[in-house]
Amino acid sequence: MIGVPLQRAFHPPTDYYCETLDPVDEQLCAAIARRKEISRDNPGFPGVDRIAAWCERYGLNESMMLGIFSQLYNENHFQAPPTPAGFRRVVPIAKFIRQDGLIYAVTHMRQYDNMSVVNVEIASEGDEEAGLLRIRVDLSVGPSYTCLPDSGGGGGRSIHYGFTVTPPLPDDTAAVEFSLKITPVPDFPARLSLHKGGTVVIK
Repeated sequence: MIGVPLQRAFHPPTDYYCETLDPVDEQLCAAIARRKEISRDNPGFPGVDRIAAWCERYGLNESMMLGIFSQLYNENHFQAPPTPAGFRRVVPIAKFIRQDGLIYAVTHMRQYDNMSVVNVEIASEGDEEAGLLRIRVDLSVGPSYTCLPDSGGGGGRSIHYGFTVTPPLPDDTAAVEFSLKITPVPDFPARLSLHKGGTVVIK
């Protein structure tokens, strides 16, 4: 929810809390903060075999822990994007590239006084399932701009994303290169993404 503080937007699933867990839960938060510090906010992802071994050692649910490490890896996706202000226009872009049976397209952007919102679409060229729901997509347009995920949706054969870009991009994007970093997100070991990952540059 854009512009809504997380503590107000989130509703706990229950009112009950075991108060004796308070120091343990604080230690969890401290451990995550220490993890960020040690990794310099670039932790990567533990191998699924390593996570499986930890789960066996400590009696934890492997699927749950894979989900937790995926959330930690995608922390920047939880940053609240800035609130758009002063809508100006919709600018068609229509840049795309075909690669490995997929189409990557930057279709258009909405221009505001304080930002651009860039629409990115990825689709399979055929009718086959492409595993697109199990990838993470990050946008970069150069060191002078900050790009944050704003919205997204789709299915296994096509997905779309909206990214906020600050400061606003120029209306003429002929010289702008849109770089998409594609990362397969570890899921259940038997359901690995079909996408190989890597960087796709749309000029």
